[in-house]
Amino acid sequence: MQAGEIPESFHDPKANACTLPLGGGAELAVFAIADSDDVFVAVDLMPIERQSDRSELFGLCMAMNAYAVQTRGGSIGFDAEREKLVLTYRVAVALIDVEILNRIVSNLIEAAATLRRRLNETKVRQDRTFDFETERDDPVLLKG
Repeated sequence: MQAGEIPESFHDPKANACTLPLGGGAELAVFAIADSDDVFVAVDLMPIERQSDRSELFGLCMAMNAYAVQTRGGSIGFDAEREKLVLTYRVAVALIDVEILNRIVSNLIEAAATLRRRLNETKVRQDRTFDFETERDDPVLLKG
């Protein structure tokens, strides 16, 4: 954190994490988990509403996770607590230094921007579909 010149206010020692706002409500987090020799980098992709049909989005996420090409080595997951899709990358502490971590963070942010656009296109298409679907017993349709 210090080598990366990240202000102290972004560090949460209790969570062993450093969280940075990216704008639009998205965050980037670098954190470690107890009993693990790895560092995790996570970037928010997009919120998912409870009432939406998640199956098409989740299917697309799984397809993008396959072979990890589109995710640039990371994986897309669902943070159920915050109701968000997240792109996460995991690397062993022994394999990184500040320069490598900076490249990982930059790479993940770029990948997240591309993935976010693709996921939003799918979400907009879903929203349009929901707008046009009606119930069979819709009183407006029955009057016509």
